[in-house]
Amino acid sequence: MSVMVRQEDGQCFVYTKGAEVSMLDARLCSATPSEVRDAIIYKVTNFACLGLRTLVFGMRELKLQNYEKLLSELRYAQGLIGQERSRELEAVHARIESGMTLVGVSAVEDKLQPGVRRCLRSLISAGIQVWVLTGDKEETAVQVSQAAGHFPPGLTIIRLTDGKSLEDVARAIYVQREGMQTRLNEKKRRLRWHWPSTARFSTTKEPSVNFEDPFGESVDCSTSDSEVDDVEPGPDVVQRITQRFSKPVTDSLRRHNRKHPGEANEAVGLVIDGKTLRYATSPILRKDFLKLCMSVTTVLCCRMTPLQKASVVKLVRKGLKHVNGGAEPVTAAIGDGGNDVAMLLEANVGLGIFGNEGRQAARSSDYAISLFKYLRQLILVHGHWGYYRVSYLALIFYFKSVGFVALHVYHLFYNGFSGQSLFDSLIYTIFNLTMVAWSPLCFALFEQHISAKDLLHRPYLYRLMRKNANLSVWYVLLWCLDGWWHGTVCFYASYLVLAGGSQYASASFGLPGTSYAVVDNDMFGTAISIYLVVTTNIRILVASRIINLVTIIGMIVVGFANMILMMLYQTFASPYSVIYKTYDYLHACPAFWLLFPLIITFCILPDIIWRIASDAWWDRKIALSGVQRIREKRSRQRWKALLTRGRLSVSKTSA
Repeated sequence: MSVMVRQEDGQCFVYTKGAEVSMLDARLCSATPSEVRDAIIYKVTNFACLGLRTLVFGMRELKLQNYEKLLSELRYAQGLIGQERSRELEAVHARIESGMTLVGVSAVEDKLQPGVRRCLRSLISAGIQVWVLTGDKEETAVQVSQAAGHFPPGLTIIRLTDGKSLEDVARAIYVQREGMQTRLNEKKRRLRWHWPSTARFSTTKEPSVNFEDPFGESVDCSTSDSEVDDVEPGPDVVQRITQRFSKPVTDSLRRHNRKHPGEANEAVGLVIDGKTLRYATSPILRKDFLKLCMSVTTVLCCRMTPLQKASVVKLVRKGLKHVNGGAEPVTAAIGDGGNDVAMLLEANVGLGIFGNEGRQAARSSDYAISLFKYLRQLILVHGHWGYYRVSYLALIFYFKSVGFVALHVYHLFYNGFSGQSLFDSLIYTIFNLTMVAWSPLCFALFEQHISAKDLLHRPYLYRLMRKNANLSVWYVLLWCLDGWWHGTVCFYASYLVLAGGSQYASASFGLPGTSYAVVDNDMFGTAISIYLVVTTNIRILVASRIINLVTIIGMIVVGFANMILMMLYQTFASPYSVIYKTYDYLHACPAFWLLFPLIITFCILPDIIWRIASDAWWDRKIALSGVQRIREKRSRQRWKALLTRGRLSVSKTSA
C-alpha cells in the first residue's frame, strides 16, 4: 500500500509498506543497496521464526513536476472504465512504486485469542478439515499454526513453496502423491482382513504439463485420468469382479479405523505459498493438487492475496464434488478483516469476527461472533441442533402428509373410485395451516436431543450429522411408513367401529326429539380427521425431548381455537353441506369417544418403542465418544507412573 504526500515546504514523497516478497522486488527497491536488502531479509526471517507479523517500509522522494504528473495520470486512469481502467491503473501504480529506498522493518506480535487452540482441536475431532489461509510469511504462519494447535506436535510437514515454474510445481505434487500412495498401500497390506485393492497410482511416466504458446493458447500434454488412476488387471474374470466389489469394503473399513483425516491415515500437513498456488491451481494440476490436499491432515496457505483466498474456497467447492457423490462440499470461511471479505462471500457459510481490523468482515458474513472461541459452540452445538431440527421438521412434514394421503387412498376403495370427498373443504385448508402446525413449529424452535455440554465435550457426535444421516433414503422411508401406519389405523379403526365394517350396524348417536341415528359418510370422514390430528400431534410430542410450557399451552390454545372455529363453521353452514351439524352428532356418539384411546394406543405404541431405541442409540454414541478420551488420559497416566514409580500400572480410580 502506498501514499503520495506533499509537504508544506513543497517536498513530495511516496511512502510504501507491504510484505517482504513484494517490497524486495528488484524493480520496486532499485535504489536500495544490496547490503541493506540482505540485512532486511535477515531481520524479517528472524522475526518470522519468532511468530511475529512483519512489514517492510520504503520511501521515495519526488520532484514537484513528477508528483503533479503522476497525480494527473492517476486521476485520468481512475476516470476510465472497463479493462482499460485496470491496465492504466496498474501501469500508474508501477511507476509510482518504483525506485524505493527501504527504510526499516516492523514486527508485531499478534497474540492468539483465548480458547483458539481448544476450538481448533474440537473442530478437527469433529471431522472438519481445517485449512488456514493467511497473508503472513511462511515462517510466521507455521509458528502461529503450531501455537494454535492447527499443526499438532509430531506432524510431518510437506512444503510446496517458492515454485519457480509450472514444471517444478507439477513434479513436486506428483512426487508427494506417489509417496502418500505408497505409504497407504503399505498400510493396507498389513491389515489382516485386507482384500486386493483395485486402484493404484501410476507414475511410470514423467508428469507432463501444459505450456502457454505465444498466442496464449494452452496445450494440454498431461496424462489422462485412465493413465493416472489405473485399474490393475487380474488373471481371472472372477478375481477382477471380486477386487472391484471389495474396494468399497476395504476403503470403508480403512476410513472407519483411521485416526487422522486424510487418505494415508497419518498426521501430515501441507504448506503452500501464494506464488506456488498460482501454478498448483492451473487447470492441468488442479485435480492432482486437490487429491494431495485431501490426502493430508491439514493445509496451510501463506502469502495469500484476498482474491487467492476466495479462489481456494471456490476450488474446494467446485473441485471436490466427486467426494460427495456429485454434491458440493459445505465450506465455511472465518475472517476478521477486510482482506477476508471475498473469501467470506465465496464460502457457503461466512463467519465474521468483530476485531481490531474493522467490521467489514462481520458485515459481509452470514454470522458474526465476537471471539474465535465461540466458533466451537456455534458449529458443534447450534450447528448440530440446527441440522437436527430442520431435518426432523422435513421428516415430520413427510410423516403427516403421507398419513393424510393414506386416508384418501383407502377411501377410494369404498366410494367406488367416484371422487367423493372424505372431508369438508375447510379441513383440507387448515390441516397443515393450524391443526398440526404448532407442534412442528415448537419442535423446530426448542428441540435439543443432546445437551450442549455433551456436544461440547464430545465433538465426535458432530460427525453423525455431517453425512446428512437424518435425510437418508431409509430414514425418510421409515417416517413415511410411520405416517402410513397412522393413516391405516385411523381409517380402519373408524371403519370397523363407526361404520360397522360392512358386517354389522354402524355406530349410533342420539338426536334431540328423536331416538337414534347412525353414522353416515360425512361423520365418518370428520371423525377420521379428528383422530389423525390428535395422533399426529402426540407423535410429534413423542419425538420431542424438550417439552416446555410454550408447547403445551400453545397446543391447548390452538386445539380449542380450531374446535371453536369448526363448531361455528358447522353451525352456520348450509343444511346440505357435508359439515352441517357433524360435530354436534359426533359429540353425542359414545363409540366416537370410546375409540379414541384405542386408536391412540395402536398408533403411538410403535413410536414409543422407536423413541426408546433412539434414546438407547444416542446414549451408546455418547458413551463411545468418550472412550478415546479415557484411553488417552490413561496412556498419559501410565507413562507418568513409569517415570515417577518405575512401573506402568495405573489404578482404575485414577483413570
